[in-house]
Amino acid sequence: MIVLNFGCQLHSFWCWTCVCLMHLRKMAFKEIC
Repeated sequence: MIVLNFGCQLHSFWCWTCVCLMHLRKMAFKEIC
């Protein structure tokens, strides 16, 4: 149960990281254009 919870948190962390990176890329793209 603890391992499953940790895996879920880790997955959530990576999801948020990807979302943040995509958002930063969009912002940078707008700045360049």
